[in-house]
Amino acid sequence: MGMYCRSRAWLQDVCYLTSHASKVMPMWGEQLQHAMRKSRQIYDILTISQLKKSDDILFAKQHAAGNIFKRPLTQQFYQAKKQLLHKDLRCLFVISVLNGTVPVSVFPNLRNRIYDTLQQLWLLLLYIGICIASFYELAYGPLKLSDLEHNFYLIEACLYFIQLPCIMLFCVRWRHKIEAVLVCIVEFDLASGYGWAPGSMQRFVRRQFLLVLLCLCLCIPLVIDYSEYDLIQSLCNWSTYVAPNAISNSSLVCYYTLLHGIFMRLQCLNSTLEAQLAEPSSALELRRLLHKLRWQHIQLLSFTKALNQTYGVCLLLIYTSSFVSSNCMIFLCYKSIVNPIDANWSWYGYIIVWVSMHWGKMFGILYFNNAVQKEQTRSLSLLSKLQTDCVQLTETINHFELQLKTDVRAHVACDLILLDLRFITGLLMASANVFIFFLQYDITYHALFQPDPHS
Repeated sequence: MGMYCRSRAWLQDVCYLTSHASKVMPMWGEQLQHAMRKSRQIYDILTISQLKKSDDILFAKQHAAGNIFKRPLTQQFYQAKKQLLHKDLRCLFVISVLNGTVPVSVFPNLRNRIYDTLQQLWLLLLYIGICIASFYELAYGPLKLSDLEHNFYLIEACLYFIQLPCIMLFCVRWRHKIEAVLVCIVEFDLASGYGWAPGSMQRFVRRQFLLVLLCLCLCIPLVIDYSEYDLIQSLCNWSTYVAPNAISNSSLVCYYTLLHGIFMRLQCLNSTLEAQLAEPSSALELRRLLHKLRWQHIQLLSFTKALNQTYGVCLLLIYTSSFVSSNCMIFLCYKSIVNPIDANWSWYGYIIVWVSMHWGKMFGILYFNNAVQKEQTRSLSLLSKLQTDCVQLTETINHFELQLKTDVRAHVACDLILLDLRFITGLLMASANVFIFFLQYDITYHALFQPDPHS
Protein backbone atom coordinates (compact mmCIF):
# COMPACT_ATOMS: atom_id res chain seq x y z
CA MET A 1 0.00 0.00 0.00
CA GLY A 2 2.82 2.41 0.87
CA MET A 3 4.68 1.56 -2.33
CA TYR A 4 1.52 2.26 -4.30
CA CYS A 5 1.12 5.70 -2.67
CA ARG A 6 4.71 6.64 -3.42
CA SER A 7 4.39 5.49 -7.06
CA ARG A 8 1.16 7.42 -7.49
CA ALA A 9 2.74 10.63 -6.07
CA TRP A 10 5.76 10.24 -8.38
CA LEU A 11 3.55 9.74 -11.43
CA GLN A 12 1.41 12.74 -10.53
CA ASP A 13 4.58 14.85 -10.30
CA VAL A 14 5.76 13.56 -13.67
CA CYS A 15 2.39 14.40 -15.28
CA TYR A 16 2.47 17.89 -13.77
CA LEU A 17 6.06 18.59 -14.90
CA THR A 18 5.53 17.29 -18.41
CA SER A 19 2.36 19.33 -18.89
CA HIS A 20 4.17 22.55 -17.87
CA ALA A 21 7.42 21.69 -19.67
CA SER A 22 5.55 21.29 -22.94
CA LYS A 23 4.43 24.90 -22.67
CA VAL A 24 7.93 26.19 -21.88
CA MET A 25 9.85 24.10 -24.45
CA PRO A 26 7.67 23.53 -27.55
CA MET A 27 10.48 21.68 -29.36
CA TRP A 28 10.20 18.89 -26.85
CA GLY A 29 6.42 19.09 -26.73
CA GLU A 30 5.64 15.92 -28.68
CA GLN A 31 8.19 13.79 -26.80
CA LEU A 32 7.02 15.13 -23.45
CA GLN A 33 3.33 14.66 -24.35
CA HIS A 34 4.10 11.06 -25.33
CA ALA A 35 5.88 10.52 -22.01
CA MET A 36 2.93 12.08 -20.19
CA ARG A 37 0.47 9.69 -21.89
CA LYS A 38 2.64 6.71 -20.95
CA SER A 39 2.81 7.96 -17.34
CA ARG A 40 -0.95 8.34 -17.21
CA GLN A 41 -1.42 4.81 -18.57
CA ILE A 42 0.86 3.43 -15.86
CA TYR A 43 -1.00 5.51 -13.28
CA ASP A 44 -4.37 4.15 -14.49
CA ILE A 45 -3.11 0.56 -14.37
CA LEU A 46 -1.85 0.99 -10.80
CA THR A 47 -5.08 2.72 -9.76
CA ILE A 48 -7.25 -0.06 -11.18
CA SER A 49 -5.15 -2.79 -9.56
CA GLN A 50 -5.27 -0.99 -6.22
CA LEU A 51 -9.03 -0.58 -6.50
CA LYS A 52 -9.30 -4.31 -7.09
CA LYS A 53 -7.20 -4.97 -4.00
CA SER A 54 -9.35 -2.60 -1.98
CA ASP A 55 -12.44 -4.36 -3.26
CA ASP A 56 -11.01 -7.71 -2.19
CA ILE A 57 -10.24 -6.32 1.25
CA LEU A 58 -13.79 -4.96 1.52
CA PHE A 59 -15.13 -8.31 0.37
CA ALA A 60 -13.11 -10.06 3.09
CA LYS A 61 -14.49 -7.68 5.71
CA GLN A 62 -18.01 -8.29 4.45
CA HIS A 63 -17.31 -12.04 4.56
CA ALA A 64 -16.27 -11.78 8.20
CA ALA A 65 -19.39 -9.79 9.02
CA GLY A 66 -21.64 -12.24 7.17
CA ASN A 67 -22.61 -9.73 4.42
CA ILE A 68 -21.10 -11.47 1.40
CA PHE A 69 -24.25 -11.81 -0.65
CA LYS A 70 -24.21 -8.64 -2.77
CA ARG A 71 -22.30 -10.07 -5.70
CA PRO A 72 -24.39 -11.65 -8.46
CA LEU A 73 -22.61 -15.03 -8.44
CA THR A 74 -22.78 -15.35 -4.64
CA GLN A 75 -26.42 -14.29 -4.74
CA GLN A 76 -27.14 -17.15 -7.15
CA PHE A 77 -25.43 -19.63 -4.80
CA TYR A 78 -27.41 -18.17 -1.92
CA GLN A 79 -30.75 -18.57 -3.68
CA ALA A 80 -29.91 -22.12 -4.78
CA LYS A 81 -28.85 -23.07 -1.24
CA LYS A 82 -31.98 -21.56 0.23
CA GLN A 83 -34.24 -23.38 -2.22
CA LEU A 84 -32.49 -26.65 -1.42
CA LEU A 85 -33.01 -26.08 2.31
CA HIS A 86 -36.72 -25.36 1.78
CA LYS A 87 -37.05 -28.47 -0.38
CA ASP A 88 -35.41 -30.71 2.22
CA LEU A 89 -37.54 -29.33 5.06
CA ARG A 90 -40.84 -29.01 3.19
CA CYS A 91 -42.34 -32.05 4.93
CA LEU A 92 -41.36 -30.64 8.32
CA PHE A 93 -42.78 -27.21 7.49
CA VAL A 94 -46.14 -28.50 6.23
CA ILE A 95 -46.82 -30.76 9.22
CA SER A 96 -45.53 -28.20 11.73
CA VAL A 97 -47.66 -25.39 10.27
CA LEU A 98 -50.78 -27.56 10.57
CA ASN A 99 -49.86 -28.49 14.16
CA GLY A 100 -49.18 -24.89 15.09
CA THR A 101 -45.50 -25.33 15.94
CA VAL A 102 -44.06 -23.31 13.01
CA PRO A 103 -45.49 -20.04 11.65
CA VAL A 104 -46.99 -20.07 8.17
CA SER A 105 -44.55 -17.30 7.16
CA VAL A 106 -41.90 -19.99 6.74
CA PHE A 107 -43.28 -20.34 3.20
CA PRO A 108 -42.26 -17.32 1.07
CA ASN A 109 -45.54 -17.34 -0.87
CA LEU A 110 -47.65 -17.19 2.31
CA ARG A 111 -46.04 -14.20 4.03
CA ASN A 112 -49.19 -12.20 4.38
CA ARG A 113 -51.20 -10.87 7.26
CA ILE A 114 -54.23 -12.78 6.01
CA TYR A 115 -52.46 -16.15 6.25
CA ASP A 116 -51.07 -15.25 9.67
CA THR A 117 -54.58 -14.43 10.89
CA LEU A 118 -55.97 -17.66 9.46
CA GLN A 119 -53.30 -19.71 11.21
CA GLN A 120 -53.95 -17.91 14.51
CA LEU A 121 -57.70 -18.59 14.19
CA TRP A 122 -56.95 -22.25 13.44
CA LEU A 123 -54.75 -22.52 16.54
CA LEU A 124 -57.41 -20.85 18.69
CA LEU A 125 -60.13 -23.22 17.44
CA LEU A 126 -57.81 -26.20 17.93
CA TYR A 127 -57.09 -25.23 21.52
CA ILE A 128 -60.77 -24.56 22.31
CA GLY A 129 -61.73 -27.93 20.82
CA ILE A 130 -59.13 -29.74 22.94
CA CYS A 131 -60.36 -27.93 26.07
CA ILE A 132 -64.01 -28.85 25.39
CA ALA A 133 -63.14 -32.49 24.71
CA SER A 134 -61.02 -32.64 27.87
CA PHE A 135 -63.83 -31.18 29.97
CA TYR A 136 -66.29 -33.75 28.62
CA GLU A 137 -63.76 -36.56 29.15
CA LEU A 138 -63.08 -35.65 32.78
CA ALA A 139 -66.56 -34.57 33.84
CA TYR A 140 -69.00 -36.76 31.88
CA GLY A 141 -66.88 -39.64 30.67
CA PRO A 142 -68.60 -43.05 30.83
CA LEU A 143 -65.47 -44.74 32.23
CA LYS A 144 -65.61 -45.58 35.90
CA LEU A 145 -62.61 -43.94 37.53
CA SER A 146 -61.63 -43.93 41.15
CA ASP A 147 -60.98 -40.63 42.87
CA LEU A 148 -57.23 -41.26 42.72
CA GLU A 149 -57.28 -42.03 38.99
CA HIS A 150 -59.51 -39.01 38.35
CA ASN A 151 -57.01 -36.75 40.17
CA PHE A 152 -54.10 -38.16 38.16
CA TYR A 153 -55.87 -37.64 34.85
CA LEU A 154 -56.91 -34.15 35.89
CA ILE A 155 -53.30 -33.22 36.70
CA GLU A 156 -52.14 -34.57 33.32
CA ALA A 157 -54.83 -32.65 31.42
CA CYS A 158 -54.03 -29.40 33.27
CA LEU A 159 -50.37 -29.74 32.33
CA TYR A 160 -51.39 -30.07 28.69
CA PHE A 161 -53.61 -26.98 29.01
CA ILE A 162 -50.50 -25.01 30.07
CA GLN A 163 -48.11 -26.62 27.58
CA LEU A 164 -50.17 -26.13 24.41
CA PRO A 165 -50.59 -22.32 24.66
CA CYS A 166 -46.84 -21.93 25.17
CA ILE A 167 -46.11 -23.89 21.99
CA MET A 168 -48.74 -21.96 20.03
CA LEU A 169 -47.61 -18.57 21.36
CA PHE A 170 -44.06 -19.53 20.42
CA CYS A 171 -45.31 -20.11 16.87
CA VAL A 172 -47.07 -16.73 16.74
CA ARG A 173 -44.15 -14.86 18.28
CA TRP A 174 -41.69 -16.18 15.67
CA ARG A 175 -43.75 -15.37 12.58
CA HIS A 176 -41.47 -12.41 11.75
CA LYS A 177 -38.21 -14.11 12.80
CA ILE A 178 -38.35 -17.55 11.18
CA GLU A 179 -36.96 -16.23 7.89
CA ALA A 180 -33.93 -14.76 9.71
CA VAL A 181 -33.16 -18.23 11.12
CA LEU A 182 -33.17 -19.81 7.66
CA VAL A 183 -31.06 -16.95 6.28
CA CYS A 184 -28.57 -17.44 9.12
CA ILE A 185 -28.23 -21.15 8.29
CA VAL A 186 -27.74 -20.54 4.56
CA GLU A 187 -25.23 -17.73 5.11
CA PHE A 188 -23.20 -19.87 7.50
CA ASP A 189 -23.04 -22.75 5.02
CA LEU A 190 -21.94 -20.44 2.20
CA ALA A 191 -19.33 -18.69 4.33
CA SER A 192 -18.00 -22.03 5.62
CA GLY A 193 -18.13 -23.81 2.27
CA TYR A 194 -20.26 -26.69 3.56
CA GLY A 195 -22.55 -28.59 1.23
CA TRP A 196 -25.03 -31.42 1.83
CA ALA A 197 -26.38 -34.20 -0.32
CA PRO A 198 -29.93 -33.42 -1.45
CA GLY A 199 -32.45 -35.17 0.78
CA SER A 200 -30.13 -35.75 3.76
CA MET A 201 -32.18 -33.60 6.14
CA GLN A 202 -35.39 -34.84 4.55
CA ARG A 203 -34.56 -38.43 5.49
CA PHE A 204 -33.88 -37.40 9.09
CA VAL A 205 -37.20 -35.53 9.32
CA ARG A 206 -39.11 -38.46 7.84
CA ARG A 207 -37.60 -40.89 10.35
CA GLN A 208 -38.64 -38.66 13.25
CA PHE A 209 -42.18 -38.25 11.96
CA LEU A 210 -42.44 -41.99 11.33
CA LEU A 211 -41.76 -42.58 15.02
CA VAL A 212 -44.46 -40.06 15.94
CA LEU A 213 -46.89 -41.65 13.47
CA LEU A 214 -46.11 -45.12 14.83
CA CYS A 215 -46.97 -43.97 18.34
CA LEU A 216 -50.24 -42.40 17.16
CA CYS A 217 -51.22 -45.50 15.18
CA LEU A 218 -50.64 -47.67 18.23
CA CYS A 219 -52.73 -45.36 20.40
CA ILE A 220 -55.80 -45.31 18.13
CA PRO A 221 -56.89 -48.99 18.47
CA LEU A 222 -55.91 -49.06 22.14
CA VAL A 223 -58.02 -45.98 22.89
CA ILE A 224 -60.99 -47.39 20.94
CA ASP A 225 -60.87 -50.69 22.81
CA TYR A 226 -60.29 -48.98 26.16
CA SER A 227 -63.31 -46.72 25.50
CA GLU A 228 -65.46 -49.81 24.83
CA TYR A 229 -65.86 -48.90 21.13
CA ASP A 230 -67.69 -45.68 21.90
CA LEU A 231 -66.75 -43.31 19.06
CA ILE A 232 -67.49 -40.06 20.91
CA GLN A 233 -65.65 -41.21 24.01
CA SER A 234 -62.71 -42.35 21.89
CA LEU A 235 -62.52 -38.95 20.17
CA CYS A 236 -62.66 -37.15 23.53
CA ASN A 237 -59.94 -39.39 24.98
CA TRP A 238 -57.80 -38.94 21.89
CA SER A 239 -58.26 -35.13 21.95
CA THR A 240 -57.48 -34.94 25.68
CA TYR A 241 -54.29 -37.01 25.80
CA VAL A 242 -53.07 -37.99 22.32
CA ALA A 243 -53.52 -34.72 20.38
CA PRO A 244 -51.50 -32.54 22.82
CA ASN A 245 -48.65 -35.04 22.70
CA ALA A 246 -48.79 -35.09 18.89
CA ILE A 247 -48.37 -31.30 18.88
CA SER A 248 -45.51 -31.39 21.39
CA ASN A 249 -43.82 -34.20 19.40
CA SER A 250 -44.06 -32.11 16.24
CA SER A 251 -42.45 -29.20 18.06
CA LEU A 252 -39.65 -31.51 19.23
CA VAL A 253 -39.04 -32.72 15.67
CA CYS A 254 -38.24 -29.10 14.71
CA TYR A 255 -35.92 -28.87 17.71
CA TYR A 256 -34.22 -32.18 16.86
CA THR A 257 -33.73 -31.10 13.25
CA LEU A 258 -31.92 -27.91 14.25
CA LEU A 259 -29.70 -29.79 16.71
CA HIS A 260 -28.94 -32.42 14.08
CA GLY A 261 -27.94 -29.65 11.67
CA ILE A 262 -25.49 -28.28 14.26
CA PHE A 263 -24.16 -31.81 14.77
CA MET A 264 -23.56 -32.27 11.02
CA ARG A 265 -21.66 -28.99 10.75
CA LEU A 266 -19.48 -29.84 13.74
CA GLN A 267 -18.71 -33.14 12.02
CA CYS A 268 -17.50 -31.20 8.96
CA LEU A 269 -15.33 -29.03 11.23
CA ASN A 270 -13.79 -32.15 12.78
CA SER A 271 -13.26 -33.71 9.36
CA THR A 272 -11.23 -30.63 8.40
CA LEU A 273 -9.08 -31.04 11.51
CA GLU A 274 -8.57 -34.73 10.76
CA ALA A 275 -7.45 -33.87 7.23
CA GLN A 276 -4.87 -31.47 8.67
CA LEU A 277 -3.57 -34.20 10.97
CA ALA A 278 -3.21 -36.58 8.00
CA GLU A 279 -1.63 -34.03 5.62
CA PRO A 280 -0.36 -30.97 7.53
CA SER A 281 -0.29 -27.63 5.70
CA SER A 282 2.20 -24.83 6.15
CA ALA A 283 2.12 -22.85 9.37
CA LEU A 284 0.59 -19.79 7.69
CA GLU A 285 -2.17 -21.77 5.94
CA LEU A 286 -2.92 -23.79 9.08
CA ARG A 287 -3.18 -20.63 11.14
CA ARG A 288 -5.65 -19.13 8.66
CA LEU A 289 -7.63 -22.37 8.70
CA LEU A 290 -7.77 -22.44 12.51
CA HIS A 291 -9.03 -18.85 12.59
CA LYS A 292 -11.78 -19.87 10.17
CA LEU A 293 -12.68 -22.94 12.25
CA ARG A 294 -12.75 -20.82 15.41
CA TRP A 295 -15.24 -18.50 13.75
CA GLN A 296 -17.37 -21.47 12.71
CA HIS A 297 -17.31 -22.92 16.21
CA ILE A 298 -18.34 -19.58 17.76
CA GLN A 299 -21.26 -19.29 15.34
CA LEU A 300 -22.43 -22.85 16.02
CA LEU A 301 -22.09 -22.46 19.78
CA SER A 302 -24.02 -19.18 19.73
CA PHE A 303 -26.75 -20.77 17.62
CA THR A 304 -26.98 -23.73 20.03
CA LYS A 305 -27.30 -21.45 23.03
CA ALA A 306 -29.93 -19.30 21.33
CA LEU A 307 -31.83 -22.45 20.30
CA ASN A 308 -31.97 -23.85 23.84
CA GLN A 309 -32.90 -20.46 25.26
CA THR A 310 -35.69 -20.06 22.71
CA TYR A 311 -37.11 -23.54 23.37
CA GLY A 312 -36.36 -23.33 27.11
CA VAL A 313 -39.92 -22.82 28.40
CA CYS A 314 -41.34 -25.43 26.01
CA LEU A 315 -38.68 -27.96 27.06
CA LEU A 316 -39.35 -27.31 30.74
CA LEU A 317 -43.09 -27.85 30.28
CA ILE A 318 -42.52 -30.97 28.16
CA TYR A 319 -40.25 -32.42 30.83
CA THR A 320 -42.75 -31.58 33.58
CA SER A 321 -45.76 -33.06 31.78
CA SER A 322 -43.88 -36.15 30.56
CA PHE A 323 -42.37 -36.84 33.98
CA VAL A 324 -45.68 -36.47 35.85
CA SER A 325 -47.71 -38.38 33.23
CA SER A 326 -45.29 -41.30 33.00
CA ASN A 327 -45.08 -41.67 36.78
CA CYS A 328 -48.86 -41.51 37.12
CA MET A 329 -49.18 -44.22 34.46
CA ILE A 330 -46.58 -46.41 36.16
CA PHE A 331 -48.41 -46.13 39.47
CA LEU A 332 -51.79 -46.88 37.88
CA CYS A 333 -50.22 -49.91 36.20
CA TYR A 334 -49.03 -51.06 39.63
CA LYS A 335 -52.56 -50.60 40.97
CA SER A 336 -53.97 -52.65 38.10
CA ILE A 337 -51.53 -55.47 38.79
CA VAL A 338 -52.37 -55.47 42.49
CA ASN A 339 -56.14 -55.30 41.85
CA PRO A 340 -56.74 -56.70 38.32
CA ILE A 341 -60.52 -56.36 38.27
CA ASP A 342 -61.17 -53.82 35.51
CA ALA A 343 -57.82 -54.06 33.72
CA ASN A 344 -57.52 -55.65 30.25
CA TRP A 345 -54.92 -56.01 27.54
CA SER A 346 -55.69 -52.62 25.94
CA TRP A 347 -55.12 -50.87 29.27
CA TYR A 348 -51.69 -52.41 29.72
CA GLY A 349 -50.81 -51.77 26.08
CA TYR A 350 -51.92 -48.15 26.44
CA ILE A 351 -49.68 -47.72 29.49
CA ILE A 352 -46.67 -49.29 27.72
CA VAL A 353 -47.05 -47.02 24.67
CA TRP A 354 -47.67 -43.95 26.83
CA VAL A 355 -44.71 -44.45 29.17
CA SER A 356 -42.40 -45.30 26.24
CA MET A 357 -43.45 -42.13 24.39
CA HIS A 358 -42.91 -39.86 27.41
CA TRP A 359 -39.52 -41.30 28.30
CA GLY A 360 -38.58 -41.29 24.61
CA LYS A 361 -39.23 -37.53 24.50
CA MET A 362 -37.16 -36.88 27.61
CA PHE A 363 -34.32 -39.09 26.35
CA GLY A 364 -34.39 -37.65 22.82
CA ILE A 365 -33.85 -34.08 24.04
CA LEU A 366 -30.80 -35.18 26.01
CA TYR A 367 -29.51 -37.46 23.24
CA PHE A 368 -29.32 -34.82 20.51
CA ASN A 369 -27.76 -32.27 22.87
CA ASN A 370 -25.23 -34.86 24.00
CA ALA A 371 -24.33 -35.61 20.35
CA VAL A 372 -23.40 -31.93 19.85
CA GLN A 373 -21.34 -31.94 23.05
CA LYS A 374 -19.50 -35.09 21.97
CA GLU A 375 -18.47 -33.45 18.70
CA GLN A 376 -17.14 -30.45 20.64
CA THR A 377 -15.12 -32.79 22.85
CA ARG A 378 -13.83 -34.52 19.72
CA SER A 379 -12.75 -31.17 18.31
CA LEU A 380 -10.71 -30.52 21.46
CA SER A 381 -9.13 -33.97 21.22
CA LEU A 382 -8.13 -33.45 17.58
CA LEU A 383 -6.80 -29.97 18.25
CA SER A 384 -4.56 -31.23 21.06
CA LYS A 385 -2.84 -33.56 18.55
CA LEU A 386 -1.61 -30.66 16.39
CA GLN A 387 2.12 -30.15 16.98
CA THR A 388 4.14 -27.21 15.66
CA ASP A 389 7.28 -25.19 16.36
CA CYS A 390 5.77 -21.90 15.18
CA VAL A 391 5.09 -19.58 18.12
CA GLN A 392 2.20 -17.77 16.44
CA LEU A 393 0.55 -21.04 15.41
CA THR A 394 0.94 -22.41 18.94
CA GLU A 395 -0.74 -19.30 20.29
CA THR A 396 -3.66 -19.77 17.85
CA ILE A 397 -4.05 -23.41 18.89
CA ASN A 398 -4.04 -22.46 22.57
CA HIS A 399 -6.72 -19.82 21.98
CA PHE A 400 -8.85 -22.34 20.10
CA GLU A 401 -8.45 -24.91 22.91
CA LEU A 402 -9.42 -22.30 25.49
CA GLN A 403 -12.49 -21.46 23.43
CA LEU A 404 -13.51 -25.13 23.29
CA LYS A 405 -12.99 -25.60 27.04
CA THR A 406 -15.02 -22.53 28.02
CA ASP A 407 -18.47 -23.41 29.33
CA VAL A 408 -20.98 -20.83 28.09
CA ARG A 409 -24.01 -22.86 29.30
CA ALA A 410 -25.22 -23.48 25.77
CA HIS A 411 -26.98 -26.72 26.74
CA VAL A 412 -29.20 -25.42 29.54
CA ALA A 413 -32.97 -24.93 29.41
CA CYS A 414 -34.44 -22.09 31.48
CA ASP A 415 -31.27 -22.12 33.65
CA LEU A 416 -32.73 -25.19 35.37
CA ILE A 417 -32.24 -28.31 33.24
CA LEU A 418 -28.76 -29.36 32.17
CA LEU A 419 -29.34 -31.03 28.79
CA ASP A 420 -26.88 -33.87 29.22
CA LEU A 421 -27.34 -37.65 29.31
CA ARG A 422 -26.26 -37.63 32.95
CA PHE A 423 -29.57 -35.93 33.70
CA ILE A 424 -31.39 -39.20 32.93
CA THR A 425 -30.02 -40.76 36.13
CA GLY A 426 -31.48 -37.88 38.12
CA LEU A 427 -34.84 -38.46 36.41
CA LEU A 428 -34.78 -42.17 37.31
CA MET A 429 -34.02 -41.40 40.96
CA ALA A 430 -36.77 -38.77 41.05
CA SER A 431 -39.18 -41.23 39.43
CA ALA A 432 -38.46 -43.79 42.16
CA ASN A 433 -39.10 -41.16 44.84
CA VAL A 434 -42.37 -40.10 43.19
CA PHE A 435 -43.54 -43.73 43.03
CA ILE A 436 -42.87 -44.11 46.77
CA PHE A 437 -44.77 -40.87 47.41
CA PHE A 438 -47.76 -42.08 45.37
CA LEU A 439 -47.73 -45.38 47.23
CA GLN A 440 -47.76 -43.66 50.61
CA TYR A 441 -50.48 -41.28 49.40
CA ASP A 442 -52.63 -44.19 48.26
CA ILE A 443 -52.25 -46.00 51.58
CA THR A 444 -53.09 -42.82 53.51
CA TYR A 445 -56.05 -42.08 51.22
CA HIS A 446 -57.56 -45.52 51.74
CA ALA A 447 -56.98 -45.31 55.48
CA LEU A 448 -58.64 -41.89 55.89
CA PHE A 449 -61.45 -41.78 53.33
CA GLN A 450 -62.62 -45.35 52.92
CA PRO A 451 -64.63 -47.04 55.71
CA ASP A 452 -63.25 -50.08 57.47
CA PRO A 453 -65.25 -53.17 56.37
CA HIS A 454 -64.76 -54.81 59.79
CA SER A 455 -66.23 -51.88 61.76
